Amino acid sequence: FYSCSNFKTVSVPSTVSEIGEGAFGNCRKITSFNVNSSNQYFSVDSYGVLFDKNKTRLMFYPMGRSASSYTIPNTVNIIDTYAYRLFMEMRGKEEASAAVGIFKTVINFVLLIVGNYITKKINGYNMFAID
Repeated sequence: FYSCSNFKTVSVPSTVSEIGEGAFGNCRKITSFNVNSSNQYFSVDSYGVLFDKNKTRLMFYPMGRSASSYTIPNTVNIIDTYAYRLFMEMRGKEEASAAVGIFKTVINFVLLIVGNYITKKINGYNMFAID
């Protein structure tokens, strides 16, 4: 279904047990997914976003949704790579790069503090001490 141009709604029958990552990639008109209530593997929320049955894995976000925001449910532990890429694309490259920059800054700060702690324990002096 990759790059499907005419689908607006995708219905997942009860017999489907697997959907490949990126299967609906570049399907920009899909506004919602529907899942048969008897399906043992997949589910959707009220916005038509596709999840695994327990809603711990966000699988696909409908690219055709016109909403300006979406709150990921607290039950989600995994966001599939394709869904994550889509969120980043929708948010804009500037916001994504800012988020990456902030993340890297926080990680570097934590590494600096941990490094200072280890240096102080091993050598008995602070890395930042100026003599």
